[in-house]
Amino acid sequence: MSVLWLALCTLLLINQGSAQFLEEQCGIFNPYVGLKRPLTTPWLAQIRTKSKIICAGTLINEQYVLTAASCIANQNQLIVRLGKFDGSKSNFEDDGTSDQTYEEYYVTKAIIHKSYSADTKRHNIGVLKMPSSVQYKRHIKPICIVENSELKTDSLTFEIPNEKYKKDFWCGIGAFFGSSCADEKKEEYLASILIGSPWNKTITTGPLLRYTQHGVLSYRDRETYADVYTNVFAYADWIVAQVLEVEAIPNSERTNGILQDRFNY
Repeated sequence: MSVLWLALCTLLLINQGSAQFLEEQCGIFNPYVGLKRPLTTPWLAQIRTKSKIICAGTLINEQYVLTAASCIANQNQLIVRLGKFDGSKSNFEDDGTSDQTYEEYYVTKAIIHKSYSADTKRHNIGVLKMPSSVQYKRHIKPICIVENSELKTDSLTFEIPNEKYKKDFWCGIGAFFGSSCADEKKEEYLASILIGSPWNKTITTGPLLRYTQHGVLSYRDRETYADVYTNVFAYADWIVAQVLEVEAIPNSERTNGILQDRFNY
């Protein structure tokens, strides 16, 4: 699925001006109000254990985080950290340069699409439930998930192209003598963006500018280096069904995912 579809979808959102969102107060923020160091992605969630970051996700309402199924399948004791994450793989601990305070929530339920395939990454989408409602703040806000049926699609994924990784001179020389430098640099490049990261676009709804989520990063293609995203619009019904804790109406492949509880504690 090409970037052209994304452009057309964004145009539809802009023109209709009456998008229906999962969360009413979503995707609106001014990054330069009241913060010493602005956080430009207040919906980004760090999905982690006590010792390391596993993936990224996005806050989509008061109690749920959207991410990739590959991040949360067969995991235990997951933690969601909100309010202090820039999307990088560093631990992003408090360094005293910001007045933001992150919040952590132990996950009480992990839900993955019932048709998710670890081999093909098909239906690579899931949500995490937190034990209590998040109080929205300047640096902790949900992103918009569009519910409008007019925007639903049968295209389950889309790709965002990237420039191919280029070996630097010394790694190229080292490879001639059997050095693994080039391979290590390639792996570092491929892992430079966290799985579960969102692909967003801004739309105008009346006087407001809102950030809407179009994709969830499923994987980075090792040959083309393109970022392959699960298409959020294709799974809008499924997402809403999980968040509202009702069974999705099985009228198409994209809406027949049933809850799968991976752990409770």
